[in-house]
Amino acid sequence: MLLLMVWESCVGHILKILMIVILILFIMSLSKIKYNNVININTKEGKVIMMSEEDYNSLMESLYLSGIPGMYESIVEEANIKLENCDKIEWK
Repeated sequence: MLLLMVWESCVGHILKILMIVILILFIMSLSKIKYNNVININTKEGKVIMMSEEDYNSLMESLYLSGIPGMYESIVEEANIKLENCDKIEWK
């Protein structure tokens, strides 16, 4: 019985948060989220961050690349190469 009461309470909170997020998504669909804007949604039950799909995809790509062993060191090494030491490419 107690477990059922706890479950119903949790579901109620989740539904409230979901309804707020859906409402905000609807409002945001009327005015598109601009590049680099992040929306913080705070409720008594929890917090949600909303960002543009482009920003989300960029974040996921960065996380993926940072998980590859040696990738960070390789990027830093290549970034420190002076342009004078690079071969010039002739584009056609």
